[in-house]
Amino acid sequence: MRRALHIRAFKPLKIKRWTLPEIRLLGVVPDQEIARRLKRSVMSVRHKRRHLNIGFVPPLLHWTQEQDALLGVLSDDDVARTLCRSMNAVQLRRVRLGIPKPDPKHRFWKKREERLLGTASDQEVARRLERSVLSVRRHRYDLGRPLPGTEGKPWPKAEERLLGTMPDEDLARKLKRTVTAVRIRRARRHIRPFAPKRYSWTRADDAVVRQMPAGEAARKLGLSLSAIQNRRFRLGIMMPAGASGRWTRAEEKLLGTVPDQELARRLNRTAMAVELRRQKLGIPGRNPKHRRWTAREDDLLYQYSAAEAARRLGRSLASVMHRRARLR
Repeated sequence: MRRALHIRAFKPLKIKRWTLPEIRLLGVVPDQEIARRLKRSVMSVRHKRRHLNIGFVPPLLHWTQEQDALLGVLSDDDVARTLCRSMNAVQLRRVRLGIPKPDPKHRFWKKREERLLGTASDQEVARRLERSVLSVRRHRYDLGRPLPGTEGKPWPKAEERLLGTMPDEDLARKLKRTVTAVRIRRARRHIRPFAPKRYSWTRADDAVVRQMPAGEAARKLGLSLSAIQNRRFRLGIMMPAGASGRWTRAEEKLLGTVPDQELARRLNRTAMAVELRRQKLGIPGRNPKHRRWTAREDDLLYQYSAAEAARRLGRSLASVMHRRARLR
């Protein structure tokens, strides 16, 4: 005899419907917190939130006292890397606790330090405050304070009206003054530096851009190559094959033999296109003004101040400070 099959009847699952107050919680707090409050599964909460197209709220990571102790001691980047948190989370937590940012490269100017600006030479003030000469000079320019003994002749109103109407170098040459004196006077009068007006294109200029190559049009109109190319793009003019086509072997052989700007004028290309192609092929650039740093020069950076090292090496102060930052 065959055995009778007994089919067990399953009870239908009870679906817990979502109420309006429960739906309003979605996206306000993390899914784990909503599941704990409503006694639902996290998958159920996540599925309902996605079905209603409600954004995701990441779970909150509470800060401990040990983690707060790292703020202000290490940099924000190091704290974020150590605690596996985002940079924004670390910065927000540090600001909320009122902890200043630990940046040894930046020092805020104090009132007593600003009183010394202009009382002696920038080198002397930099030595007293243990700052760089460039930092002292820039802050003195911002405050509009001249060096002692360089106040010079008084400024007539006719000369003051010229401030900001032309570059400081041109105005200093016209008034037979130093560029520093012009900049300080302009800063005292709260006048912005000169900004050249935008070039107004005429129909004759557009005709030159249409008929001539970009390089020749730039030389004839006295504009940069990028300005001509931007105008050609606005006018909907297709670039010639030599300017935007593929690189030939003859053109690639010229990469690195001359500066990128010079080669861009020869090939009727942009300097950025030349630089990107040279870097892609691994060809070093050629810059006649660039001097490679030697081991002997690097040793001098540890022995003298930035100003003294720049004087001994015959380099600019900005170059020395940039190299010191690279070497940390």
